[in-house]
Amino acid sequence: MGFAYITPEQLEGFDGYKYSSKDTSPLSNYVMHPFWNATVKLFPRWIAPNLLTLTGFLFLVSQTLIFSHHDPLFLKGGMNDEIESWIWFYGAFAHFMAHTLDGIDGKQARRTGSSGPLGELFDHGLDAWSTSLFVLNIFTAVGPLFSSNDRMIILWLSMFNFMCSHWEKYNTGLLYLPWAYDASMVFFFVIYIIAGFAGTKFLGAQIIGSMTIISIFKVVFYLGTVFSVLMCVRNVLFVWRKGTCKQKSLYECFRPWASLLIAAVLILTWAYNLTNYDVNGQCPRLVLGFSGIIFANIACRLIVVQMSNTRAEIITPLFVPLLAGIASTSLVLPMVYLARPIWTITFGICLIMHIHYGMGVVHALATYLNIRVFKIIPTKTD
Repeated sequence: MGFAYITPEQLEGFDGYKYSSKDTSPLSNYVMHPFWNATVKLFPRWIAPNLLTLTGFLFLVSQTLIFSHHDPLFLKGGMNDEIESWIWFYGAFAHFMAHTLDGIDGKQARRTGSSGPLGELFDHGLDAWSTSLFVLNIFTAVGPLFSSNDRMIILWLSMFNFMCSHWEKYNTGLLYLPWAYDASMVFFFVIYIIAGFAGTKFLGAQIIGSMTIISIFKVVFYLGTVFSVLMCVRNVLFVWRKGTCKQKSLYECFRPWASLLIAAVLILTWAYNLTNYDVNGQCPRLVLGFSGIIFANIACRLIVVQMSNTRAEIITPLFVPLLAGIASTSLVLPMVYLARPIWTITFGICLIMHIHYGMGVVHALATYLNIRVFKIIPTKTD
């Protein structure tokens, strides 16, 4: 199953892989890591790190499903404040578990002596999908305080930021962990807790002149995105000028961005220009979730080539159903009622393809390394 998705060259590339990262965030170093170091000791050593990773992701999925069921159109949050408290409290719990388990899986791996490339691939592969789900879920709290254009821009910039970090590692060999990740996770958790006790109207309340929490968030988010991108470019240019860049030409250096650019053009053109049906207004979660799946597949493929030190891919097989969906919509343009089913079918096909791709890559690497994904050999206690 797996070898159709990962080449022998890529598998061999994992043999010499060593994880290298740099985390300079004060929040991460002085708050989150001490908390995670204490938390991981609560888990028995026989629990596989990958099981913690998967469990955290499933908590996030459960949050997504519950939010989607109770507010499919992003209309009940914000100033409308029509969502029951228990939903926010569960959202806070699921978000906390997702963030915490993602933070301790690597520590559990080192604690049990089971660190390796498979764990990193599994972790970062799910992170690629989690990026869109975290953002999609916080939109529920914001509700109509964000327009459909706001949601689309913020989602794509969030995915762009994730891609930028791994593109940086693709060229430098070092993963610079962004400050914004832990900060945003704590911020989202606080939003859910406050919403549980006091509702969501506070998000639209004026706190500094005419500025609201949401307007301040947008300013900070956009400035943070610009800063993160500039830092990534700076680090890549530094190794390029120094002659230590992992890629031999500027073309190879920027090659990973081609697939994301193609995806963005296709999805945004389809959503805004190739249908008489207001897909963003009538089924916004479908469009945003679909964007997240396409992005997750592109990011996963970048993670594979980055870890195996092989050449980045430009075309993902998920472009095939995406192009088929666009073509089908164009053919039935006057029949507005067919637009949503076409989007839904295309979403389902891409979802299945991406899950199968992930399972295939993990199975192939586990087979190659002769290890079990969700099982470890217990080590001696300290």
